[in-house]
Amino acid sequence: GSYDAWLHKWSSRGGIIEESYVHSGGDDTVLDLESLDDGALAIRSIEGGVTYLSRQEANGSVSWKVKTRDFAFKTQVMMDNITEDMQGNIYIGGQILEVYSRSGVKLKESAVDSYGIRAGDDGSIYLLNRSGIHKYSTDLGLQWSKGLFMAEALAIDANGFIYVSGSQILDNRNAGIIVFNDEGVEKARMDIGPDMGTYISALETGANGKIYMAGYTARDISGQRPGPVGSWDGFIGSLSLSENADPTYTITPTASSINEGAQLRTNVSTTGVAEGTRLYWSFGGKGINAGDFSSGSLKGSSTVS
Repeated sequence: GSYDAWLHKWSSRGGIIEESYVHSGGDDTVLDLESLDDGALAIRSIEGGVTYLSRQEANGSVSWKVKTRDFAFKTQVMMDNITEDMQGNIYIGGQILEVYSRSGVKLKESAVDSYGIRAGDDGSIYLLNRSGIHKYSTDLGLQWSKGLFMAEALAIDANGFIYVSGSQILDNRNAGIIVFNDEGVEKARMDIGPDMGTYISALETGANGKIYMAGYTARDISGQRPGPVGSWDGFIGSLSLSENADPTYTITPTASSINEGAQLRTNVSTTGVAEGTRLYWSFGGKGINAGDFSSGSLKGSSTVS
C-alpha cells in the first residue's frame, strides 16, 4: 500500500537489533505496542483498514492475531493505550475498552473511552481520558476518579504512585505533572511551563526514582533551547519526585534463604527521597562479624543519586 508499518528493536547503545514490517496490500499503521512480562510484544495495528491486536514472540514470530473494535480517531490519539495486568490479560483502549486473554480470547469490553491505560501492581487498572484519571478493578468496577483538565499522559512507578501530565493540568493554566497515590490522594505537583505552549505526550518512570517525559513545546522550558528553532520543537527531559510526596524505602533481598557459604545481596530503593540524601546502614546478630560482608564492615552509608 501507500504506507507500510514497521517495528524496530534497539539495543541500549542505540543500534537496531531487529526490524520487521507489516505488508497487507493496503495502508498499514502500528498504533501502539507493549512489552509483556514473558518477553513478547502486544501490538495494535491497522492493516488495510482493519484494526488488529497481535502477539509477537521474542523471536519475531506472530503467535496470534485477532480483529478488534475499529480504532476511533476522533478519540485523542495517544500512545500507552495497551497494558497487561498481573494475570497476563491485555487491555486496549480507544472509544471502547477491550480485554483479551494472553491467548488472544476476548474476555470483556466496556463503553469507556481512553487514550492511556496502565496496570498497577495491586491488580488495578488506571485509565486516562478527557475527564481525568480513573482507577478500575480488573472486573472494570470503578474505584475512584479525579477530574483533570487537558491530561495527556500517564505513568505508574514501582511504589504505586500515579503520574499524570498535561498542557494545562495545573490550575487550568500551566503544563506540569500531578502525582497521586493509589488511593487517589494528590501527593505532589511539578510545574513545567506556562500555559498554551508545552505538551507532555509521554511519561515513564525509572528505577532511580526519576520521571522521564517527552513532548513538544513553543517555549524555552529549560533555558537551553537550541537554535535555530521552529514554531514547535520536540523535547526529552527528566525530573525528580517533589519532596512533598511521601518518601518510601524498600529493602529487597535477592533470596529468602541461602545455603551455607553462599552470598546474599540486599538492594535498597527509594522514592521521594531528595538526591544527595545519605542513608546509613548497620548489621548485627549472633555469629555475624565484619568479615561476613563485602564491605568489610558492620556499618556504612550510601548517597541517593
